[in-house]
Amino acid sequence: MPPVAPVGPSEEPLDEEVEVEEAPARSPLSLVLIIGGILLLLSLVLYLALGNRESEHLSSKTRTADDSLMVTPETGPQGEQIDLPVAPAPETVRVQPALPPAAAPSVDSAAVTPAPAAAPAATPAPVDESAVRSQAQSVLEAYYEDLKAAPFDASRHFAPTVERFYTQQNTTPAAISEELARSHFPEFQQAETEIEPGTMKVGPPAEDGSRVVTYQERSKAFRQSRQQHQQTLAQVRVRLDRNGKIVYLRQERLLENVFTE
Repeated sequence: MPPVAPVGPSEEPLDEEVEVEEAPARSPLSLVLIIGGILLLLSLVLYLALGNRESEHLSSKTRTADDSLMVTPETGPQGEQIDLPVAPAPETVRVQPALPPAAAPSVDSAAVTPAPAAAPAATPAPVDESAVRSQAQSVLEAYYEDLKAAPFDASRHFAPTVERFYTQQNTTPAAISEELARSHFPEFQQAETEIEPGTMKVGPPAEDGSRVVTYQERSKAFRQSRQQHQQTLAQVRVRLDRNGKIVYLRQERLLENVFTE
């Protein structure tokens, strides 16, 4: 057993030797944050309490005298209801994508032969009116020559369809020949007819190529029915077709009519 050391008077017990540690000092910033949080929390609680009290009238199930007042809504003139047409569905249009223009092939300007210039349109030759007048006069003189004596072939001088021949309308060469053989030649004997010089006028060609010819016709003959000689001067209108055939012949006005023994 080891020896026990004596306890001296100068030594204190171990329990009293324990030193008390000092608490660390608090930061001022932490203290400010704690106080601010507390104030913010109190403000929120106060706001909620006061807000619920002000809105108690709106949310309360109890009714007051003011709540029972009913206001009639204002009404004004109502316009006629307009039924808008249903908008048609948009049409789908397919657009063909534009393609870039094809590059034109390079052409050697030296190898290209220039096209010959177009020849100017031929100008129609002017019509010789004197020749036209001479041709019309020849046609009519041949008609009057054959009219001196029977038989008379109207197809030599008239078109297949004749609009008018003196008093006959819409007739034919055969009908004209028959009428002349029946009435003209037995009545008008020794007949001679000619165009009065200087009176012939030839009009411009129509769309169908026909021309109107006007002149004065002088005639003389022995009238069998009256046994007298008759001399007349009449204004005549004739239309010749493009082939020089008569399609219209009429005495428009009798200028002279003399009977002699």
